[in-house]
Amino acid sequence: GEFGVDHVLVATLVIRAGASCIQAELKDFLQVDPKQPAYKDVRYLLVDPSCSGSGIAGRLDEGLENDDVRNDKSRLQKLANFQAKILKHALSFPSAERVVYSTCSVHEEENECVVQDVLGQVEGSFELEELLPSFEHRGLEKFGVGKKCIRMSAETDATHGFFVACFVKRRE
Repeated sequence: GEFGVDHVLVATLVIRAGASCIQAELKDFLQVDPKQPAYKDVRYLLVDPSCSGSGIAGRLDEGLENDDVRNDKSRLQKLANFQAKILKHALSFPSAERVVYSTCSVHEEENECVVQDVLGQVEGSFELEELLPSFEHRGLEKFGVGKKCIRMSAETDATHGFFVACFVKRRE
């Protein structure tokens, strides 16, 4: 089949990184059966789902008329539900050891709320790893998961808004 633009980008980044154990596929992730032979041994997953994109500088600079649409609570809740569904699916892979969740959103609904909600559902199997312990800018303190997450913004880090959390399989 023909690769889409995203597939080509991923393949290019993989080659540049020198990685040889990555296989990118253009599929509906929620339709992938983690127990199928092709996926049962997958140990590492990167979950970078669709999000509001509120942290992207170009979008931050758009006119005010778009702010009320971007910040619409109903839309954010729908995105958060979708993000949580994808994250939970990634955590259901039987051999998953480490699952990284990231967004380019500045909204807590898509970041700390999703991580806290999903962690509460998988806490017996997974825990959060504190990412880059010496990095100053953490997730929002009002969330118990915040101190283990990374949150970047144009104001504090001279970069796009970015959020990342890492789920690690608990050792028995």
